[in-house]
Formats: sequence, C-alpha cells, structure tokens
Amino acid sequence: MSEYLETNAHLRAELFEAKRQLAAKQAQIDELMLEYCPDEMTEEQLAEYARHQVPISDERQAAIERN
Repeated sequence: MSEYLETNAHLRAELFEAKRQLAAKQAQIDELMLEYCPDEMTEEQLAEYARHQVPISDERQAAIERN
C-alpha cells in the first residue's frame, strides 16, 4: 500500500508541474499575440489574459522604467 501512495503522490506532483508548465506556455503565447497580432485574439483569449494580470509594486515599476 505504501508503494501505491508514493506512486500516487509522484504522479500528482508530475501532473501539477505539467499544468504549471502549460499555463506558463499559454501566458507566453498570449503575451506574444497581444504584442504582435492583438486583432487576431478572440474575446475569450483577451479575457483569459486579463484575468491573469496582477498589479506590480511601485519599486518594480520604477525598475522597469529605468531600463
């Protein structure tokens, strides 16, 4: 039974990581589309992109503006 639980935990960790990587790749695709072909994005894609946006700190904004 212990081996089963270990395998199950390992598979759950792999699934979590795969979902994380998929979300990161989708974010890259959305960012590129927004930059290079925003008119081709569907309303659903724009809504999904907007849903994942978060405010950044004033310090981070200042660092971006300095570069």
